[in-house]
Amino acid sequence: MFDKNPIHRIASVLPPALVSAFEKQTFYSTEEVKRIFDSELKTKHNVEYAFAMFCSQAEFEKLGLASTYNDLRLDVSKTCFGNWPRFNFESLLDYSRRSTIGGESVVIGGKVVVGMAAAAEVANSLFYEHGIVSGMRF
Repeated sequence: MFDKNPIHRIASVLPPALVSAFEKQTFYSTEEVKRIFDSELKTKHNVEYAFAMFCSQAEFEKLGLASTYNDLRLDVSKTCFGNWPRFNFESLLDYSRRSTIGGESVVIGGKVVVGMAAAAEVANSLFYEHGIVSGMRF
């Protein structure tokens, strides 16, 4: 089955968006993470991984999810950090930077976009939306 929001995508897309929206922090509230997750990703699939990555364990446990904080973070450590379990927000932000083409994310139309292909897609949709249409595509 197609994984709509794989762990590596969440770890690549959300850190710069969280910093852009709320400044750089050690942990974010579940409300902050949910807001950015909903705005940056198309579905709510795997949101529990985002909570485990970016919220404190105490904040995560208030959610009462079936998955445990430690199990989800273990999955993240296997996927993104070669089983290194002590990652933090700084590690995730670095992972995000290394995961993008050219090492950076950009903001287009108020949306954080990671990678050049995604940037071209967003730029094209904004051009079309605002009536700036030509025969050229990015």
